[in-house]
Amino acid sequence: AYKQSINYEPNYPTSHFNLARLYLKFNRNDEAGKELKLTIEIDPKGFYGNEASRLLKSIK
Repeated sequence: AYKQSINYEPNYPTSHFNLARLYLKFNRNDEAGKELKLTIEIDPKGFYGNEASRLLKSIK
């Protein structure tokens, strides 16, 4: 569902962030990192951008 949401609205940070969290749950850290970076790019000063930055630091 998150990928469908991203296809429909690629600049919606919530979908990228939630997809990253799903990837993290299954230890797919490389894919999670890409989605977190996209979230930060789209929402650098917002809630999801800040949360993505925090999560990205925790997986490095």
